[in-house]
Amino acid sequence: MASNSNPRSPSSEPSRSRKRVVIEPGDTTRARYSSLEDSIVGKGNRTPASARKPVPGDLRSAGRRVAGSKAEERSLRLRQQRRGVRLRVLLAVVAAVAVIAGAVWLYQSPAFTVKRIDVIGVRRLTAAQVRSLAEVPGDATLLRLPAAEIEARLVKSPWISAADVTRDFPDGVRIRVTERSPLALVNTGGKARWLVDKTGVWLAPQSVGATSALIVVRDVAGLDPVAGRKTKSETLINALEVISQLDSTMSSATTGVSAPSIDKTALVTKDDVEVFVGPSDDIGRKLQVAEQILKEQAGKVVYINVRTVDRPTWRGLEEGQ
Repeated sequence: MASNSNPRSPSSEPSRSRKRVVIEPGDTTRARYSSLEDSIVGKGNRTPASARKPVPGDLRSAGRRVAGSKAEERSLRLRQQRRGVRLRVLLAVVAAVAVIAGAVWLYQSPAFTVKRIDVIGVRRLTAAQVRSLAEVPGDATLLRLPAAEIEARLVKSPWISAADVTRDFPDGVRIRVTERSPLALVNTGGKARWLVDKTGVWLAPQSVGATSALIVVRDVAGLDPVAGRKTKSETLINALEVISQLDSTMSSATTGVSAPSIDKTALVTKDDVEVFVGPSDDIGRKLQVAEQILKEQAGKVVYINVRTVDRPTWRGLEEGQ
């Protein structure tokens, strides 16, 4: 059966123009480059070979010489830079070694030998006592001064709470001390009474017969004083807190503190009036109320209780109130 499809025949479509290249013998290379040039810039735009100017050989040689000269200059600059870096590193190393050697020599030399020791801040201690406690080495220099060790030796003294050692060039050492101040005398039940500061640090024993204007704390049980140590007695700490907050009027009127316990802590005045204050909490108001009662009942009152400051009580010689 015959097919109804119309096969294409060479006459059904316009024929495509085909480019015909004829290569003559000996022109194979020229034809290849001519075809490539025609495809890039078009046949009509190609510059004829006869119109091209050849590059003279002298120009090509000059270009190579210029390029070679520039490469040599860059190589020379790089070598110079590397030499400069190596020289700077060498100089830095030499300088560092010189500085270290000089420092070692100066540290070990007798330069800046300590010739004077100034002491500041002493009241009870003497400057000679502080120098003895400091134990500054005889061959010490300001560069080899063991300041931290000297400070550690000084604060071992019960009387010194802080010490600061500084250099005073060219040949001096300055020692500044902060002394502890005794706040009270504590009757420990033995033949001596102990000086104690406001923080509860035991300072030194004092004979019972020695005169002192300090307030005496008594009746505290379980005390074991050691110079330089802080008491562990909470009762004594409470009594010291009470004493430290007395104003000038109450302080001058008080001779002692009885402290068998915190709650029973009481001031004893020169007129033998007992003022029970108990814990040191709100001690400012308690003392204010007690002073007012002492003023109003002067010569009559023998007992005042301000442990409960909002409800104070007192007792006179003839009648209670």
